[in-house]
Amino acid sequence: MKILSKIIKIKDSVDVYQIPIDEHSEKLQFYKINTRERSSIRVAKEFSLILSKLDGKLSLGEVLAHYGFTTDEAELSEIVDYLLEHGYAISIDSNFSKAISTNNMERYIRQINYFDDLVVTRSGVDSQYILAEKAVVVIGCGAVGGAIATHLVRAGVTDVTLVDYKKVRLSDAQRHLYYRADEVGNLKVEALARYLRRINSVCNVRTVSEKLIPNSDLDELIEAKSDVVINSADEPYIGHTTLKLGRYLWARNIALYVAGGFDAHAMSTGEFIINGLTPCADCCSNTFRVALKDWTPTYVPSYQKKTDLLIGGAGGLASQALFSASIGAKNIISYLIDDKTALENFEKRGEYLIDQGKMTWIDLTTQEGCDVCSIR
Repeated sequence: MKILSKIIKIKDSVDVYQIPIDEHSEKLQFYKINTRERSSIRVAKEFSLILSKLDGKLSLGEVLAHYGFTTDEAELSEIVDYLLEHGYAISIDSNFSKAISTNNMERYIRQINYFDDLVVTRSGVDSQYILAEKAVVVIGCGAVGGAIATHLVRAGVTDVTLVDYKKVRLSDAQRHLYYRADEVGNLKVEALARYLRRINSVCNVRTVSEKLIPNSDLDELIEAKSDVVINSADEPYIGHTTLKLGRYLWARNIALYVAGGFDAHAMSTGEFIINGLTPCADCCSNTFRVALKDWTPTYVPSYQKKTDLLIGGAGGLASQALFSASIGAKNIISYLIDDKTALENFEKRGEYLIDQGKMTWIDLTTQEGCDVCSIR
């Protein structure tokens, strides 16, 4: 039968539990470690032995012959179909191991296991290949933007453009992952580029030392091949730069991710702006304007004079910046590999309220009569 020629591998991210039923049969419970999905089937006891040998090296026929198993092939086919349909196993070809070694995919093996569970319609290796072909632009290379770039390169993205005009300062030691004492005074884009190349020497990093302003030529900053642009620039005001970028990218079908973690919103998730999938930048701006119309910042008086205000800009912990960067990078990776489940949750923005210890959410909605969304 054709089933015997298949090479099947139980995913490394799946635990299998045996629960005895009687002397001839047992229940096998499959548990996805990453997503916590589980289900079970009843099988004859000999099938547990067969499944324990499915490591992706031998075909089913070779497994049966090598270990001397005898079984009903029709029932075996039914069980294998169940495993593949529910994403507990993958069917691989003879080029699987070669693909991993040839393209240095072994460094991403745990991530590949995660992708196996995240996108069940393709193998984790295929998702990793897709991610490796993507190009990203990071505008603003501070604590959040720099951390997002770091996460993406660690994940396998090798085409990155960095845009920022600032230089590394001593105070950056507290929150910037790429900080080094010998980089103080150097351009942030160059310091971050050196850091990214240390993570992956084949990473192609383009640097642009420029401030994003109203008359900036975005054709010079953003290459047409870009898949996503990440706006993490806190100067000028991120709301203004998002409108400029959003309108430009919307017309070119390039995704925009507006990073969280700026100023008073130190632990926020950020939001995607994607033509055909989410509201446009103008609609998001109007949503925030309505949702935050009654919000005002709370100023803390200094200890010396109760009437004075503390000065020096927004504050925060490295862990707060990493919260925003981590959830941002996760969402960006989900978008780049076309994770359909994650895409359904992109039309909202979350913020962790540090004084209340809870998460609050704003739903981003298309505004009636929007000139930009009307061309969607």
